[in-house]
Amino acid sequence: MADNIEVRRARVDEREEVIRVADTAFSANHRKHDFATEYPYVWSDERMADNWLALIDGQIAGIVGSYPFTVRMAGVDFRAAGIGQVCTLPDFRGRGSMSRLLKAVTADLDGGEYDFAWLWGDRQRYGRHGWTPGGQTVHLETFRRYLPEPPDGTSVELLDLERDLPRIRAEIDSQPYAVGFTDRELAQRLGCPNLTGAVCRGDGGRDAWAVYEPGNQPNVLLAGGDEDALLKLLAYLAAETEAAEGDNWKLSIHTGPHDSTLMRVARRCYWRVQTASAACFRLCDPAGYFSRAAKVAARGPVAAGSDELSIRNVDNGLEVRLRCEGGEFSVEPKAGKNPVEMTAVQLSEAVFDLLPPEVRMPALAADSPLRALFEVPAHVSHLFAL
Repeated sequence: MADNIEVRRARVDEREEVIRVADTAFSANHRKHDFATEYPYVWSDERMADNWLALIDGQIAGIVGSYPFTVRMAGVDFRAAGIGQVCTLPDFRGRGSMSRLLKAVTADLDGGEYDFAWLWGDRQRYGRHGWTPGGQTVHLETFRRYLPEPPDGTSVELLDLERDLPRIRAEIDSQPYAVGFTDRELAQRLGCPNLTGAVCRGDGGRDAWAVYEPGNQPNVLLAGGDEDALLKLLAYLAAETEAAEGDNWKLSIHTGPHDSTLMRVARRCYWRVQTASAACFRLCDPAGYFSRAAKVAARGPVAAGSDELSIRNVDNGLEVRLRCEGGEFSVEPKAGKNPVEMTAVQLSEAVFDLLPPEVRMPALAADSPLRALFEVPAHVSHLFAL
């Protein structure tokens, strides 16, 4: 007989127990975890109810965090949810609790309040629930020999949140891609042990800063300041990594598909560049998503002609009707005649996959102006890890 599984949102008074379950579940598979320290921003009083629980015989068996955020993509604000803390205690695995949890969470996501959801996870595991790898992250790798002489160590110091948070916030606010962390959440993220930063005091009062994930292959996620000083700061990080790791090292710069201080500096020193999926994405409310995608598409040139396409998600019944007439897009939450029927994962692939539109959405003609709605370059930086 199947277990009697209760699924509900977590309460504030359950915080310590929920964190203990996450620590235990993840530590059973990998290294030891301390989620209270590593991800403090998902356990606040305001966020506790965003954690969904599966209980068996009154005991928490599994967790899925579904955290609402405004996500800016290509300069337009989308309604999104970040998924994290997906885990089941070892003693309860194989009893259906995670399937029940994800079914409840995806039903909530499809309720009309979210355009899409993202997570960092395995395609095969989450594909059955509608997620697919997608979006764009640009990885630029470099080595010490492609960088200038590093500055003296006395000119480099760790970021001071009280002093430096405003300029980090300003850099994020200037980006066309960002997750809407509050100042408190951002400060907590920047203070996490798996993220760090440094300041380079350059000549003539110039300065630069970079936020990065440490390790034998540091991942630089965000940076700002004077470009020449930033290049020297990257050289310092490379030299420090090389000294600590020997031959087994490289410096990796991760950024979105847009112009930024970090992108401009990375282009001056990179050895190799690759475009990769940014995360796994799941389309939720198709009408909501395409309404905002239309705002992105309208900023660029729109292909001549008119076209119409209706889509029906066979997994949840959600529909959308897309039209373009005279360069103007319109989106309706009800399909017209002969809608294209797609599963949740097929629809997510059509919108977010890195493959070209003719592969992921063959129903669209090559010259259709509606193709622009399927070409919004999604990006979520791992700076906003959940």
